[in-house]
Amino acid sequence: MVRVYGGARLPMDHKVRRRPTYGEDLSTTRKELVAKRAADLVGDNEIVFLGSGTTCIEIARQLKTSQKKLTIVSNNLTVLDELKSTPGFNLLGTGGQLENFEEFSVFHGDFVIQFLEKVLVQKAFLTADGVSLKHGYTTHNRNEFHLFESIRKISEQLIFVVESKKFEKNSILRLAEMDSINTIITDEGIPEEPLVCFCVLPWRTDA
Repeated sequence: MVRVYGGARLPMDHKVRRRPTYGEDLSTTRKELVAKRAADLVGDNEIVFLGSGTTCIEIARQLKTSQKKLTIVSNNLTVLDELKSTPGFNLLGTGGQLENFEEFSVFHGDFVIQFLEKVLVQKAFLTADGVSLKHGYTTHNRNEFHLFESIRKISEQLIFVVESKKFEKNSILRLAEMDSINTIITDEGIPEEPLVCFCVLPWRTDA
């Protein structure tokens, strides 16, 4: 694996192994693999933002068993509920207008933006509805668009956790160019080159 700005790329003569080997558990779901790799990037005593979506909830579950001391900032009520009794965790919820989805609930609105203007985080984990080389990261949700603009300003490192099924798809609102994000974590269903050049690959133990 060769490190490059915006992520990592594989040597030209290297073939990606399509079979997940991270953790040596083939029954582990793709989302769990992605979340575990994301959690591994978090250091002890860091301040971390976890955004919307079920992948961020899975990251919370992985962090819950990490025995690290962390400050978690989130607008995801389901994340906060998952972590509420975790020893060593300091939780900061943004508050705001609650929006309920089938599998999670998140806060949106001006109150969230005002809250985020007052904090700094070392790592921010976010999701997108679409990822493509031409249009970068996109979303259909106007609230997520405004949230991203705030997170970009307060985080030292932006990390997108995106399922492979969302690659080469586009939504109406553009969040960022493909190469403007520090790290992307996805699963083994990612398309072959050139998109793989930008990604951290959780099924590769040498990534």
